[in-house]
Amino acid sequence: MPQAAAPPKVPPGRGKLRRILILDDDAAFREDLAEYLTFAGHTVSHTSDPTDVTPRSLCDTDILLLDLNMPGVDGVDVLRNLCRCVLSAQVVLISGSDKDVIEAAAEAGRMSNIRILGTLHKPFDPEELLTLIGGEAAEASIHHATARAPSVSQVAEAVEAAIAGGTVPVMFQPKCRPGDRAFGGAEALLGDVWPGLGRISPSAIIEAAGTMPGLLRRLTLEVVERAARGGAAWRAAGLDGPVSINMTLDLLTEPRAPALLAETVRAAGLAPSDVILELTEDAIYDSSSDALMALAQVRMAGFGVALDDVGQRQSGLLQLARLPITELKIDRALVVQSRGTEKSRSILEALIELGHRLGLKVVAEGVETEEDLSRVKAMGVDLVQGFVISRKLALAEFIAMFKEWRQSGATITVAGPEKA
Repeated sequence: MPQAAAPPKVPPGRGKLRRILILDDDAAFREDLAEYLTFAGHTVSHTSDPTDVTPRSLCDTDILLLDLNMPGVDGVDVLRNLCRCVLSAQVVLISGSDKDVIEAAAEAGRMSNIRILGTLHKPFDPEELLTLIGGEAAEASIHHATARAPSVSQVAEAVEAAIAGGTVPVMFQPKCRPGDRAFGGAEALLGDVWPGLGRISPSAIIEAAGTMPGLLRRLTLEVVERAARGGAAWRAAGLDGPVSINMTLDLLTEPRAPALLAETVRAAGLAPSDVILELTEDAIYDSSSDALMALAQVRMAGFGVALDDVGQRQSGLLQLARLPITELKIDRALVVQSRGTEKSRSILEALIELGHRLGLKVVAEGVETEEDLSRVKAMGVDLVQGFVISRKLALAEFIAMFKEWRQSGATITVAGPEKA
């Protein structure tokens, strides 16, 4: 079995410190890797016994390093068992098997709602692991199983109160050109800390809001207004770029939706042409003619329309020709997968080329490392969004960051006008 390299001179405490559990049958590999990670400041335990990976141990673990290929132990079975317990840990799959095998196992884990942080093919440079641990996905909040989660009704009530009180946390993640990192706009995203709830994932907020009639619609309109005000604020600070907003299909297909959205953004100080509405592949491809009519209406009203999460399902790509969209957003999972396999890199490059052939702007999400940035830049992507530029920030922090870059003489500039 390949062994991790001897611990180099890594600055202790780099990034956020993690509690790491290594499950691998190779004792020398485990010990070397544990020594390396401990030297970097992390808390590490390791074992070759899969029965040590219990729901209780996972509650005290941030990241599980799982070897898929252990003599006498099927790592895929271990992965399958993780679906049956409340899992707080994120998982990094490591294996000397074929890269296609480890990527297939990772995708199966994601489909089972296991938090797959990434994959590493043996032998690997332990520095790659530190990059994964310090990446955007690893920085996401970790909810421990021992903490009492609020009920769906409690979350919905908190969302209602936040809308009424004007305290819905809306944050912004910049999109920049991959070459000179020029500012090209930003996506408005729900924050992770809510009044009355504390730290909670945006997906849990959306799910809860969808259980109460009209609440998700009100939340979406609140985000539209807050996002448009944010876009107006950064324009006043000298940053010229559109604001992107995730949109629900139910709201978009309402009879007066285009007029309502236009009124909302104009009242906040922006024109519809300064706003890009983002919809997912599934929302559009599985929709009716009403959805296509709605897309045509919002485009005629001046809004841009982005197809989000492109790459999660390739079967719908043939329908791109009939969609009045202006932007393709490559899904983070495909960007991550392109680190490890030639097949994934080829698919990513083909999507970027297809988007350009259709006259669309192409944005790569989840660009977390300089290597990711170099890869998508070489493939010709127009804009990047992800940890390598910035995590999502509150509006004041967002504007302050770009002002600081400008004052320090950094290469970050303001990109040219967006194409319609």
